[in-house]
Amino acid sequence: MKNNTIQIFAYAPYQYKEMEAYLNRNLQEKGLKLRWCKGIFAGFEKTTTKELQYIVDPIATSSLVYCNRYPKARMEEYMENGWYGVGKSKGCYIFSSDDLTAEKPELEPNLQAKIQKTGSTWSFIFSILLVALLGYLFTSPMMMYNILLRDLYLVLSGLLVFICGYTLVNGIITLGYRPPHKKMNIRYVLYTFIVILFYIGAIVLELHNETNTLFYMVLPIVVLLICSTVLIRISQKLRKAEQSNKNLIIAICVIGVILMGTIAISFQKINTSSDAYSSIHQEQLLENLAELPVLLLEDLTEEVLESKQLVKENSSLLGTNFLYAEEADDWYTFTNVTRMQTTWAATPIFTYLYNQCQVDYQGSFETKEYKGLVYYELVENNTILFQKEELVYLVTLPEPIIEEEILPKIMEKLKL
Repeated sequence: MKNNTIQIFAYAPYQYKEMEAYLNRNLQEKGLKLRWCKGIFAGFEKTTTKELQYIVDPIATSSLVYCNRYPKARMEEYMENGWYGVGKSKGCYIFSSDDLTAEKPELEPNLQAKIQKTGSTWSFIFSILLVALLGYLFTSPMMMYNILLRDLYLVLSGLLVFICGYTLVNGIITLGYRPPHKKMNIRYVLYTFIVILFYIGAIVLELHNETNTLFYMVLPIVVLLICSTVLIRISQKLRKAEQSNKNLIIAICVIGVILMGTIAISFQKINTSSDAYSSIHQEQLLENLAELPVLLLEDLTEEVLESKQLVKENSSLLGTNFLYAEEADDWYTFTNVTRMQTTWAATPIFTYLYNQCQVDYQGSFETKEYKGLVYYELVENNTILFQKEELVYLVTLPEPIIEEEILPKIMEKLKL
């Protein structure tokens, strides 16, 4: 029979009575005493003694003044009465005593209502802060430019939206909670697993083309899980406290060295693998430049020029962006072309480039039109910018722009 078990332990602070009843029921009916609790999980171990009791004190969650910090005087009062702390869950402190006659410190009247009000207040404050942050992110052209063209930022922005919505809903539900409610808080369980899925999704989407990099990112997590399992097995087999402490310290030190070594190796391999992938991908793009919607120097002159070329691709679920630069002697061209899935996603890209170009070049765009295409030109800097539905195109040329020569070449490249 297993001596240790891990169970879901998801109670809200205002469910402190249910939390306390669950711990005592686990002990009396199943012979399981609490060893640790973290997040929505708790570890229990088998015990033959029933001369034990638990009490849960949620006072740290009953007022904004406490900020989830347990009062030192309150802790000393419990210890003086024969209680000792065994864990903390959602701001509630869990005490245990092997003296069934130990005096229990009195809790404040209407404590549950105070906890609900405090919890809702924290939720609403946090929601307001998140709304302000999201407002900044979604109204800033620069931030939207990065979010829309990078899967990692796109997923993390979605995570922020989810957390904001969850926090607001949780605050409303907490304020309207009516006891008794003996079941665990399913919202906490769903929230935890959804956040984990967001993180996994961000990593997979960011590195789906870089298998080696993904492997080395996951490796430390796998090693940590294996080491944790080994540590649990060691603690299960050790009976005596002295032997347990001595061997566990040695095991923890060994595992720490293994984990630190794994992280160091993985970090080095990630950098090497990422650089190698970027180099290979750039070579592939350079080999297929003729197929990319960018203007080359050879498109602008019949002279044979030895040039330096750089190209970079940024892609996300919402679109693809190519940055291309080419230089030969005094000739230089730069293209930034983005094709999004929808027009609304392309608009922030255009807005950012429109504003940033005028700042960088310290000039103002002139609005022009060519065969129904409205475009914007920085005359002194030989720069053209336009948006056509889901397409945004920016190009800087080495010579003054002649509309009848350049625009047809651009439209041919874009197959407009």
